[in-house]
Amino acid sequence: TTTIARGGVNIGSGQFVVQQNSGRVGVQTATPSYALDVAGFVNTDQYSGYKQAGNTILYASSTNVSTFVGIGAGQAVLSDGNDNTAVGYNALFSATSADGNTAVGFQSLYTGTSGFSNTAVGDRSLFSLTTGFQNTAVGLHAGRDITSGSNNTFIGSGSGYTDGTFTTPVTLTNAAAIGFSAQVTASNSLVLGGMGENAVNVGIGTTSPYAKLSVVGETVA
Repeated sequence: TTTIARGGVNIGSGQFVVQQNSGRVGVQTATPSYALDVAGFVNTDQYSGYKQAGNTILYASSTNVSTFVGIGAGQAVLSDGNDNTAVGYNALFSATSADGNTAVGFQSLYTGTSGFSNTAVGDRSLFSLTTGFQNTAVGLHAGRDITSGSNNTFIGSGSGYTDGTFTTPVTLTNAAAIGFSAQVTASNSLVLGGMGENAVNVGIGTTSPYAKLSVVGETVA
């Protein structure tokens, strides 16, 4: 049934509606509340996504098994870049043939081009990493300036970046900095906590360590 009147267009009793006064279009709804109101799934092919002001804001591919959400997220990934997930403005922005990366947060993994299996969660986390694999950074600016290296772990706001005095170098391997503003300057090293006013005590078997390392319980050497 198609109705064309002063009130607009109504096809199929609400299957497709154009309101005259508001100009709103409804698909599977007779009372659209927005410029385009759809009651049901919207389908695209495997090469398409959704745009806002000309910018792709949502893309999911069944061919390279990748999902990108946000303006500029994963925008350069080629057809041979597989298993990537980017959520946030310009997340995974420069990646082309990268595989298995996860970037969540504003400009996280921004510079990376061909690294793989990296995980960055937080504003500008692993921002400068261009190549490298299996790096993990969680927190605001975590691992922000590291450019290359593999198997590194940075957990905590500002970890693996700089505290204003100490700075994590741009190339490391198998290093870890855990805690607020914790920095590590040598490969194959693990640092717990920051320096100076950011220093912490470490406790094993206690929730209130009273020294740099407090152990409650048996130790074996």
